[in-house]
Amino acid sequence: MPTVLVRGNHDALLDHSAHGELGPNIHLLHKEMPTVEIGDAAFHGLSFDAAHVGKSFLPDYPKPVPDKRNVGLMHTSLDGASGHDPYAPCAAVDLMAHGFDLWCLGHIHAPFERWDDQVLAVMPGIPQPRHFGERQGGTVTLVEMGEGAPIVERRDVAQLVFAELELDLHDSGDQQDMVATLRDGFLSAQLPKKDAAVRLRATRSRQSGAFVTELAAEVLDDVDRVFLDNVEVVPPSRTLKTETDDLVRLMRAEMAEDGFRQAALQQLDEVRTALPNEIAAELEDHALDALLEDAIDEVMLALHAERAE
Repeated sequence: MPTVLVRGNHDALLDHSAHGELGPNIHLLHKEMPTVEIGDAAFHGLSFDAAHVGKSFLPDYPKPVPDKRNVGLMHTSLDGASGHDPYAPCAAVDLMAHGFDLWCLGHIHAPFERWDDQVLAVMPGIPQPRHFGERQGGTVTLVEMGEGAPIVERRDVAQLVFAELELDLHDSGDQQDMVATLRDGFLSAQLPKKDAAVRLRATRSRQSGAFVTELAAEVLDDVDRVFLDNVEVVPPSRTLKTETDDLVRLMRAEMAEDGFRQAALQQLDEVRTALPNEIAAELEDHALDALLEDAIDEVMLALHAERAE
């Protein structure tokens, strides 16, 4: 099957000669060969030669080929998207006015379609979301071009979904009750023909996070296609009294000092530099207070934990 592609920002870092020639039916478009004609269609595209392109590619795209259906391939952030740096930015109105019948776009991992009369620009999204911060996507898009406007069909191809599960284990009388609650929760996360990665947030005062994690892992041995990513155990607010815990009181006093916050913000910045942009964006400075509260919760759980029977 003839295949047409362009390199994006990550592809530009690869050695494309490592595995030999691509083959006669695979057409990699670039500035030396921006167009290939296949049947009644002309495909146009430009590839990234560096990891980042800060200007629009559109002025360098070829003109439409007369008497052909013209398809443009472009790796671009288009008008911009939250959480994404600008890559080969291009105004959508200019893109749609270039004269092509169809634009196939890459870079933004969430799928969308834009129409201008009978001209279509489609971002198929990412076939498989990669982490909990990336919930959209998991699709590919088929476009049929005949007479009139293109016909679009989006197909779900993701094999893995991400789910967040909140369970109240505080009222579970014994370990058997906890097991039943965990099993029901994990069964609710099951989806036909897909694997599910689950982050569990459990309300519990008597056991530590390590105990709940171990118990959840045992329950999942009998639950198909559900996998545990992380467990967070939080205390019920009505049972734990922060003001009565001297250690917690001292920690809160320390947290309020400028020197502590400055050091914490510096550590947070070091963590961000080691993470992908999509994840680092969730750890901006304003997230520090919530992270510190999570730390206090962990300490409170440790102070009030009882050995499980």
